[in-house]
Amino acid sequence: MKKIILFSIIIFLLPLILAANIDVNENYSQKETLIAKVSGEFITSITENNVYFYRRHVRIPTDFEISRIENSYYIYSILPDTPDNYSISIEGVQYKEDSQILTENIVGTFKISNDTADFNIRPGFVKTSENFYINIKNLKSEEIEVEIKTSETSSSGSIFSSIFSGQDSSENKITIGAKETKKINFQVSNFKETSLKIIEFNSGNVSYSLPVYIIPDDTDSSQGDSSDSGEITLNQSIEDIPSDSQSPPVNQQNSVKKCNELGGEICSSNEECSGESRYASDGKCCFGECNEEKKNSTWKILGWAIIVVLVIVVYWFFIKKYLGTRRKLNILSVAKGK
Repeated sequence: MKKIILFSIIIFLLPLILAANIDVNENYSQKETLIAKVSGEFITSITENNVYFYRRHVRIPTDFEISRIENSYYIYSILPDTPDNYSISIEGVQYKEDSQILTENIVGTFKISNDTADFNIRPGFVKTSENFYINIKNLKSEEIEVEIKTSETSSSGSIFSSIFSGQDSSENKITIGAKETKKINFQVSNFKETSLKIIEFNSGNVSYSLPVYIIPDDTDSSQGDSSDSGEITLNQSIEDIPSDSQSPPVNQQNSVKKCNELGGEICSSNEECSGESRYASDGKCCFGECNEEKKNSTWKILGWAIIVVLVIVVYWFFIKKYLGTRRKLNILSVAKGK
């Protein structure tokens, strides 16, 4: 009976599983790290040129990173500090749904509240065969405590295992000072096959589930034992990062891209951008419309008025002072018979 019920549930959920979708939270705080999972049967690969962010219905320039992990795509970005309705859209890709090939946009909507997140993390996913690190930035004006845990997504492993070998869960916490950023180093060891782990960061108010995809080196592979006994452990050397080191964009490749590659255009010297803009490798890139620059007519009129007043003053001074004096001298000379 249980098997029949389970089979019925799978049949019911199968169309939802196969449908292309973006797994994104409905609500976020300001400056929070967005970690979105894009699932579906894609015919064409999703690249950064297919990912767009919108505030309401207006496209906004956003720094982000995207990577394929197993059969899904992961996108992460540090959200803006402007509360509003937002969406992330996957555009221009082909995917299958109910045996049909579709090219419709895949959209995930979310809201940014008036609150600021406790902290954010960079990056929002990891794909590596080596040791790695995560930057945690405290966005609050007071000290916060962040708990770190890890879990496995494969059915062969345990549901939860501590990343701190031999330590109690109460010790799996770090303290971050106000507005401080810490570099958390993780060590990868003994992975014999590719594995997807989830590292959780939790401050009580904000929680992140960070996917970590481990690809072992060939030198670490063992053909005699197919079991995966790999570990992700926390390196106790936690480093303080200067606050200004978080200023570069999430996607460093954006800094070397041209404006047309980012989907914008560079306005001419007599034009101004009606939307948002940012700098590309070939100049200031406009993501709105380039309109002819409107010159300020008020200052133009004021400038001409000043010139006219100066001309009148000079003319009055010349007539009343200089010519008036000459006329008086001539009259006296005539009166004296000269």
